[in-house]
Formats: sequence, C-alpha cells, structure tokens
Amino acid sequence: MLSCSLWLFVLEGMLAQAVAGASSAEGQFRPEKIAEMDSAIHRAISDNRCPGGVVWIEHRGSVYRKAFGNRALVPECEAASEDTIYDAASLTKVVACAPVVMLLYERGQLSLEDKVQSFIPEFTGEGKDSITVKHLLLHLSGLRGDIETRSASQGQETAIKNACEE
Repeated sequence: MLSCSLWLFVLEGMLAQAVAGASSAEGQFRPEKIAEMDSAIHRAISDNRCPGGVVWIEHRGSVYRKAFGNRALVPECEAASEDTIYDAASLTKVVACAPVVMLLYERGQLSLEDKVQSFIPEFTGEGKDSITVKHLLLHLSGLRGDIETRSASQGQETAIKNACEE
C-alpha cells in the first residue's frame, strides 16, 4: 500500500507528464494525463490513503484546478475547496530536506554521522549531544514527531528555542 506521501510523488510524476509535450503555442494540458491524475487522487481517497486533495496547475497561460474529497474528517466531515491547504510536513523532509542533505553530503560538507549539535549549538541536554543527522533522517533520534510552533504569542525566536529544548 502506498502512503499519502508516496501518492503525492506519483501525482507529481503525472503532473510532469500532463504538462510535458504540451504544444508551446497552445500550452494546453494533456487531457489523458489530467484524467489519469484525477483518477489516482480519487483512488487514494477511496482507499483511505488521504481525506482529499487539491490540484492547481498553471503552465503557459493554461490553468487546471480541482478540489477532491474532504479537508477534514473530524470533528465533522468538511469538503475540500480549491483554497484548502493541507499539512505536508512529512513531505517537506522528502522534497526539501533529503535533497539538500544529499547535496551537502556529495560536496563533503556534511556527514550522516555529524552531530546535530555541531550545526545547532543550542541543541543540548537529555542525550541530544549524541543525536546525528542520520538519526534525524531515519526517525531514530527519540525526539517527538511534532511540537506546537504556531502560536502567534510565541514568535519565531521562541518557537526555535522551544524546538531546541524539545
């Protein structure tokens, strides 16, 4: 079974195919690829891999946008709309962090065995001095998966301090 994150990668590939080969004069999307992408999203929703999704593609003046399924299931079902924003935190590591780490590793600027503390000196206490980049990438650090960082009253500095203390 594919996770929701993996489904997003599958859809990303379909998106690339949808715009690839589009006539440069017309800039239209390939209808068969759009249909394939829509079908994959419907399948992911019906297989309970994710509650819903939003596709918004703009390319050379053409726009395709569509909302699927729900934005929320609890406390009550709420339909998705084109302006729904989903939390993609797990995807951030795969799409942004992992490629950056791979590039730094390739350049010799980072080792997977480097201690996190060597990059973030405030990352101290409770055994954090032994946590490596590899531990973070493999979810083996022992840190909680999520901490609250959005309270308007906290501010960015407090959020970073809380994350380091966590």
